[in-house]
Amino acid sequence: MSELETVTRTTQPIPVCTHCGTPIREGARFCLSCGAPTAAPAPTAPTVTEAPTVPAATPYTCTTCGTQLMGDQAFCAHCGTPKAAATPRYAPIPPFSATVEPKKSKKFIPLIIVGAVVSVLILALLLPRLLITPASLMEKGDYIAAYEKANADEKTAVAEANAVAVCSALCVDSLKDAESFDLREAWYSSTHSVVMKVAANNSFGNTVINYWYYTWDEDDEEYSLLTSVSSLEDDTIYSWDTTSERLEKAVDNLARTAMKGIMTSAYAIPEEDVDNINDLFEKGLLDDVELIDLPERDD
Repeated sequence: MSELETVTRTTQPIPVCTHCGTPIREGARFCLSCGAPTAAPAPTAPTVTEAPTVPAATPYTCTTCGTQLMGDQAFCAHCGTPKAAATPRYAPIPPFSATVEPKKSKKFIPLIIVGAVVSVLILALLLPRLLITPASLMEKGDYIAAYEKANADEKTAVAEANAVAVCSALCVDSLKDAESFDLREAWYSSTHSVVMKVAANNSFGNTVINYWYYTWDEDDEEYSLLTSVSSLEDDTIYSWDTTSERLEKAVDNLARTAMKGIMTSAYAIPEEDVDNINDLFEKGLLDDVELIDLPERDD
């Protein structure tokens, strides 16, 4: 808030400066306007009438005697020192200033946008390649590409799952109800033979389990079915069996022995690969699976 002073008016004559004619304030020994010394009359008790109040001027302090000066005083009323040598009683408030950062040139905005677009395009092109894995290729039935993408430790697993997928397609073609094909388990041997446990519907519509035994034919360079049995228990050969029945049972029993050996000592296909083969069958992609050309099969 600004200080206020009350301006008073007296009914008695006010003394004036003999040098410049400026009214002399009560008790002042020097003229406030020209600084000339003056003999002020003794103070009297004037009749005071109230007058409107006006804002007081900014106070100053005389540097010579310390007397408070008002903004309208040109000289100190106590010692006559010019007001120009006085200092404000209150430190002036420095003008407001703010550091304004220069605006970025708009010509750089298109360059930033172009750079962002190029980055997005590069990422869009590279990201799919980075996300391609042997597993993702196998899910599409492209075992050959998966084998090429796989590292040395993964190639064997990819090749074995590929052989089972090819044999599964052959199995589907041999079923009475092809749409009921459901691969449960599979094994791959060091001799490249494949044993599969498959569930499917029989002629009566009942789901039955059969074990399918496929071997690699080096001459024809393809897998062929050796036998399919509903149980791994050996068939009993009876005396009344015909010669052909005895021969068939003997062959099946030999196959059962070989299958049980593969199932206990050979590599079992991981469950996720078995599920993937069933998914390929449901999508109609199983017949499109190509066999990976492995030189070791022909050794």
